[in-house]
Amino acid sequence: MKTQYLLFSLLLCGLTATAQDGAGFDFTEEDAATDAQLAKQQEQQALIGNAVKYEAAAHESYAMVVNAIAGCCNQLKGHKDLVDCSNYPDADTLHKEAFANLLANYPYDAASGQFTEGVLSRVMLSKARPNMTGDQVTRIEHMITRAEAIMKWFAGPFRYACTMHNHDFQKEVQRVARFIEYTKTEEFKSADVAYRALVIYFDSNDVPNRAMTALRSFGYNQQQAYVFYNYFHNRISDQEREKWINFVLMGRSTRYGYDGPILNLRSDITLSNGKPVYWYIDIHGTKPRMAATEVASKLASYINTFQRWNSQRLVDVKAWGKRAFDQLHDAIGHSTLNKLNELAGETLVKEDIDFKNAVQNAIPNGLQALLEKDDLLMGLPDYLADNTKYVDNCKFESKTSLRARILKRVELASRFLDNIAAEAAKIVPANHPSRQSD
Repeated sequence: MKTQYLLFSLLLCGLTATAQDGAGFDFTEEDAATDAQLAKQQEQQALIGNAVKYEAAAHESYAMVVNAIAGCCNQLKGHKDLVDCSNYPDADTLHKEAFANLLANYPYDAASGQFTEGVLSRVMLSKARPNMTGDQVTRIEHMITRAEAIMKWFAGPFRYACTMHNHDFQKEVQRVARFIEYTKTEEFKSADVAYRALVIYFDSNDVPNRAMTALRSFGYNQQQAYVFYNYFHNRISDQEREKWINFVLMGRSTRYGYDGPILNLRSDITLSNGKPVYWYIDIHGTKPRMAATEVASKLASYINTFQRWNSQRLVDVKAWGKRAFDQLHDAIGHSTLNKLNELAGETLVKEDIDFKNAVQNAIPNGLQALLEKDDLLMGLPDYLADNTKYVDNCKFESKTSLRARILKRVELASRFLDNIAAEAAKIVPANHPSRQSD
């Protein structure tokens, strides 16, 4: 007996020493989870035996589910200013976060359309039913039905719609919104008109006609041939050729005025927008460039936009918006949402006010916010066609760039200068003083 007492004393001392040394027992996350699960089971078991507390918990859970979904839909409105919307969480992110929080607190099986645990679970209600009155059961089933119905829509068709409205989609919405804002500026509007005017001018016969008039000028007045040689002499320099091309194409350059033979040509050439051609274009050597003016700088920015917003991208943007819209349209017309609208008309518990607000206000607001983004993308080509010349200008540029159109006229003017020199040589004698030097 004494031996047993001694062993017990030694064991107790050893445990005490271990505790004083700070070793103790290690609890793992698995142990903690097991304890939490056990505590939850004990709590649920207590609710099963207490109808009043069970119903109170059902009211609270019903309200939490409904308001979590309503909150997610209200957040979808985000920034009304879509030019800065990528800084705000997208629909996919908001839905995933809300759905994950709901599942963590109210486990739900999408396949069966029912909650698998807690007071909103029909399995748990069946266990608690014997302890409840008929009215209590009616109210709880009423709340479960509505919580399940809104989760079916939120976890099903609405989830797929939000997936389409992800971060990449929202960034594209912002890009489109900013592009549209650019089209409303005076900078864009003036360049939009100027580009078309330049295309019309350089595609027309104006430049060829000017060159032909200069060539034929000797037929009207052979003295013009002497004027030609007095200026160009026996060899046309690169600078003289450059000045000539600028003069034939545009009447003058922003860098200098033409001081050579006019050859029956006028120097005041304006576009259909009323602006001089040389405000936009300058010829360096035999290559066209943008003139060193403010309007030319704006035109250059406008032309650069064709690279970012070309015809194919406009098609792709519209298609992207249509795909998102189709998924959203399914969520809007889905039977689960129609069911919510039916249920929202019946009220039995005070939380039905939250349910009605979610169905009739929050959800429509969220859907409308997504619809506006879809419409923005789908409507971009039509908006541009109705309010600008951009779509046609973009097609012109992709078919034959403005630079290529101008270069074609530059080459023509250069060739005609050589032809004019050849005609002048037939008139002015080789021994004439004007032909004795370069």
